[in-house]
Amino acid sequence: MVIRVGDIQFYETNVVFRIVLILCLQSFVVMDSSPPTFEQTIRAAFRGWDALQFAVDQHAGGLKSREIAEWMVGATEQYFKENQDLQADEVADVLCDIMEEELHVDVCDGSDKTIGEFLCKMYNLIQRKEFDAVHSEMSKLPSYNPSLFTIQTEADPADVGLSVVSSIVNNREGESSSDDSDEEPKELTEQEKMEAEGWTYVKKGGRRKPNKDH
Repeated sequence: MVIRVGDIQFYETNVVFRIVLILCLQSFVVMDSSPPTFEQTIRAAFRGWDALQFAVDQHAGGLKSREIAEWMVGATEQYFKENQDLQADEVADVLCDIMEEELHVDVCDGSDKTIGEFLCKMYNLIQRKEFDAVHSEMSKLPSYNPSLFTIQTEADPADVGLSVVSSIVNNREGESSSDDSDEEPKELTEQEKMEAEGWTYVKKGGRRKPNKDH
């Protein structure tokens, strides 16, 4: 009888343990499947944005570069809240402005447009409560790869700004000049010179920009 009771007690203990384990696993699944927030998508995008992370690593904005990158998350979220129907180009323009003014970096690889497109897409998906699609898109984000970028200093020694330039852009083929032409070469404008060096001109938008009191 004692052994039998002991067996029953042991069995009941296992049942209780299994019930507790199942409840814990269910709680974990519920927490893991919670709807993603727009802030989380911004952080995920910025975490894999090579230009931004490279600028932070190089302390392009000084000792507070990492704090500036953290501020950019909230500033970007606020920008979406204050402006309706944002387009990817507008978001890219603002991100370029912030990178230039706050981190003293010019993004010349087109990644700002990629980030702008991603954020606009995520914002719209979250507004429509298509959370599974948001999780799916976030899982496709690339990881930070600093080897893709180099630092290009300005020609003017007084200008301490940096230009983060993709190695892919730097290695593109240049156009060969013709040896048969006797025509004198046309003097390039300042804009044409910068474009030839891989720089990207940013068109300023008319939207309200994030508050930079950080």
